[in-house]
Amino acid sequence: MKYITIAIVAMLACSSCKKEFIQLNPPSSLNSEGFYKTEADMNQAVLSAYGNLRSVYNNPFVRLGEIRSDNTTYSWLSGNPADDNGIDVFASPLLSENNYPTNAWNNCYNVILRSNIVIGRIEPVKFTNEALKNQYIAEAKLVRALMYLWLNRTFGGFANNGELLGVPKIDKEVTPAEAYEINRAPLQEIYELIIQDLQFAETNLPATYGANDKGRVTKWGAKGLLSKVYLTMAGYPLNKGNEFYTLAAQKAEEVINTSGATLVASYKDGKANVGLQHIPSGHDFFH
Repeated sequence: MKYITIAIVAMLACSSCKKEFIQLNPPSSLNSEGFYKTEADMNQAVLSAYGNLRSVYNNPFVRLGEIRSDNTTYSWLSGNPADDNGIDVFASPLLSENNYPTNAWNNCYNVILRSNIVIGRIEPVKFTNEALKNQYIAEAKLVRALMYLWLNRTFGGFANNGELLGVPKIDKEVTPAEAYEINRAPLQEIYELIIQDLQFAETNLPATYGANDKGRVTKWGAKGLLSKVYLTMAGYPLNKGNEFYTLAAQKAEEVINTSGATLVASYKDGKANVGLQHIPSGHDFFH
């Protein structure tokens, strides 16, 4: 009888244990709490932010940019409407089945999410080289700034109430529910975040990389992007004027005079393609 009592007590003790005691994460399975612990983890996180740029540049912004402007006309190459897939939806008025704005929006914020993960989780990670930690932060900030520039230029502008608005400002990790509650920020505020990110990037990114890191952004990319930001802010709708035209020129001259990069001699040399893989070496800042 004594043994039966002991067995029952043991069973009750086990059954009263907290669930967490028996619900263990498989050691072979990755999760957000077990990751982002080492230099190698953070490098993979940075590369993940880069990787999602493929979705952004795959085609949505070509259609959201030039295709919507007066610079572009189109016609069927073979008499097949499929030739114009994704283009004819921009006919006036804008068709309801056009999903390119939604895709572009989601793709950009997906990159921003991944960049925010790097920026938010890297601080406690031990690095043997502090400069490398700052480089990873700078890469994430440049990529985030690039996405916010695209978003601001595409979706920013005057709201119905006359207020000049940008897009929702998400500069840290948030849950989907939290993100849903974030309203559009003033256009100026988003540009201020972009400038802060790019200034950090130009200070902490290397000028060049070795062959194993080809494709990563450089300090020249940060300076070139800063020039574009200042140029954008100088004109409509912020109309910052001559001060920002001067800032844009200064950053452009830094790139022209000291980066070693050159202009593409002919338009056809760039293969008329926005894909970075088609740009000849020495003409881009992602290497």
